[in-house]
Amino acid sequence: MGDERATRKLRIAAEPTMDAGDVQAYGGRGGSASGVTPQRQHQEQCLIPGLNNDLALECLVRVPREYHFQMKCVSRGWRSLLRGDDFYSHRARNRLTEYWIYVLTYERNEPKNTWQAYDPRCVRWHKLPDMPETYRSALGLRAAVLHNMLFVFGGKEGMAKKEVEGLWKFDPRTLEWSMGARMLNPRAHFASAVVNGSLFVAGGFGADGKMLNSAEVYNPLEDSWQAIEPMAKPMAWCHGLGLRGCFYVRDKCPPSCGPGPVRVIVYDTATRTWLDVKDSAIVKGWRGATAVADGRVYVTNQYEMYCLKVFEPEMKCWIQAPGIDRLFLSCYSKKQKPPFKLAGFDGKIVAAGRGPTLTIIDVRKAMETRRNGGGGAEDGEEGVVEVADNTALWSTVWLSGDSNWEASDNRLDTVESVQVIGL
Repeated sequence: MGDERATRKLRIAAEPTMDAGDVQAYGGRGGSASGVTPQRQHQEQCLIPGLNNDLALECLVRVPREYHFQMKCVSRGWRSLLRGDDFYSHRARNRLTEYWIYVLTYERNEPKNTWQAYDPRCVRWHKLPDMPETYRSALGLRAAVLHNMLFVFGGKEGMAKKEVEGLWKFDPRTLEWSMGARMLNPRAHFASAVVNGSLFVAGGFGADGKMLNSAEVYNPLEDSWQAIEPMAKPMAWCHGLGLRGCFYVRDKCPPSCGPGPVRVIVYDTATRTWLDVKDSAIVKGWRGATAVADGRVYVTNQYEMYCLKVFEPEMKCWIQAPGIDRLFLSCYSKKQKPPFKLAGFDGKIVAAGRGPTLTIIDVRKAMETRRNGGGGAEDGEEGVVEVADNTALWSTVWLSGDSNWEASDNRLDTVESVQVIGL
């Protein structure tokens, strides 16, 4: 019954609404009171001629994601259908969601920030439309994914040395950037994380160049920022992690400090208070980029050849899981170049390194192999999905208007962020 209601809702959403301009385009006078003949109106309401809309919907949700933008040009019904959330919810219920990996790279020669999207299914890179002017050369910005939209916020304009207050969001369904609410305090090089569907930020450098102890939270449904309790001490160059309803903030760990202790505090969204987690087990292994997949935290430890470790909540310790760390080291020694950025999605971890190169590891499969007594990497390297290098990036540039770009490591110097969106 629930699926029938959802299908009916999708079918109603697919029926186009017509304004005065549409009426004039279809002839205006004659026919029905709206100026559109009943035959033409029926044709517009049919998703696929000759099929009822229930069957047509089952066909359309199976079209690969890379063709969705072109599908919107077929008819008003298709465009209305693909612009809504219900179409992608139907894909999710049928396990048809496709995850694209969005990589933000900073080109030092220009300088310029560029977003690229990688489609694992088609093994193809796509270039996103340029970000707004203030963000094209910004440093110290952060990015996150909320409600299947890409958010970019904070940072400092490269040459102007001025903090950016704004927030911009990219909708992968329309391929458009739009402006969101400004942060209460402009900041750069700060900690951020998504917790319970909200975006938390803390610390960083303020407009006067001094370190901040302030923190705030963004509600994407209301497009608004709200101040939360400030940290006891200011932090900058810090890192954030969202886990089990808490916002973890780790102070910068410079190479000179070695594998010694670092400062980590946590904001509990239930009690709305900050706590010091100096003695917590999670602090000891947090020495690099992190990501969460299937409720577990993964980290590339920069003091142990960037091996991939996982935090086991039940055991309250970090382990180098057989079949995961060796796989990652194998890819690192062949193609990956540190420093890394990590992201977790659908039981997988993606690591983006300089170049850029991507390594996608099915950690869910690797962990199951470990529990079942499998040998992991030494038994056929179970778990590695694929490695994508930057040569594909330049041969299939999308929407750039420039087909003469060539692969070059110094064009894409560093990876600033990696995010994943499933549609």
